[in-house]
Amino acid sequence: MKGLGSMGVIPYILFIIGCIFIIKGGDLFVEAAIWIARVTGMSEVLIGATVVSVATTLPELTVSTLSNLQGQASMAIGNAVGSTICNIGLILAVSCIIRPSRIHSRFFHLKGIVLISYTLLLWGLSFKGGRIGTRDGWILLVLLASYLAIDYGIVKYKSPNRAPSLLMPMAPKEWRGQFLRFLVGLVFILVGARLLVKYGIEIARFWHVPETIIALTIIAIGTSLPELVTSMTAAIKGHEDLSVGNILGANILNITLVLGVSALVGPLEVPAQSNAFDIPVSLVMGLILVVPGVVTRTISRLQGVVLLIGYLAYIAILFFVFG
Repeated sequence: MKGLGSMGVIPYILFIIGCIFIIKGGDLFVEAAIWIARVTGMSEVLIGATVVSVATTLPELTVSTLSNLQGQASMAIGNAVGSTICNIGLILAVSCIIRPSRIHSRFFHLKGIVLISYTLLLWGLSFKGGRIGTRDGWILLVLLASYLAIDYGIVKYKSPNRAPSLLMPMAPKEWRGQFLRFLVGLVFILVGARLLVKYGIEIARFWHVPETIIALTIIAIGTSLPELVTSMTAAIKGHEDLSVGNILGANILNITLVLGVSALVGPLEVPAQSNAFDIPVSLVMGLILVVPGVVTRTISRLQGVVLLIGYLAYIAILFFVFG
């Protein structure tokens, strides 16, 4: 390709390396975070409800925060909103096409209502003055704390007799190894995020594609790869509740944690496209997932097909209408 040759392959290679760094860094970081939480006496219930869920959203958080620090607010918003759309329209859709989900958890409807409510609130905040300011960021973080409290209560209710972890003595060598794993994972995520943002912008500008669209598609998919691996594995092994719960939780955290922290770094100017198209699509995707799930207590293969077709149509509109 002439365009590829004139720019060279290095930016594409470094962009892919950024994705790999984020995936591997997220894996190391989560494993080390869980280990540290356990040996310092945190209960497994609390670890599952807070440490794991927050840690797996670190790639999106890092990319969006770094984008806003570099003055690319549209990429910060595009990454967060694009990840919510990708999580439902691509990841969960493919998982349900592979293996339709029977919803056993009575708390699905609660998390579903939280997701829809938070998406509506985000839409309202973004319309207000066309920006998400510092005060809005604090509102989103308060909602994050509320959600984590709800999540902790749900896990605690489901396993009331689970004993808390005890503070365990560990050899200094083991402590150093796990702490090193923690730091290496964090560095990988930070470096990977830097590569994704820097070369995502460069590729977008070369091809005259708006940076928002790159963030909504390629970068959103890249930062959502950990959720893809988790959900696909859960679906194949028959743990449908885990797959669905992972996506609901990830989307709630994208709205509250990712955009909340990003807004504290600096006001997020919301592109008109996000208000008019991207956030409404995220809301519709959520409704297609949640409403039939609450009514029928299943997420069918047909539902997965509809979501996937909707996602592909969304991508096509982004490139052919807004691109």
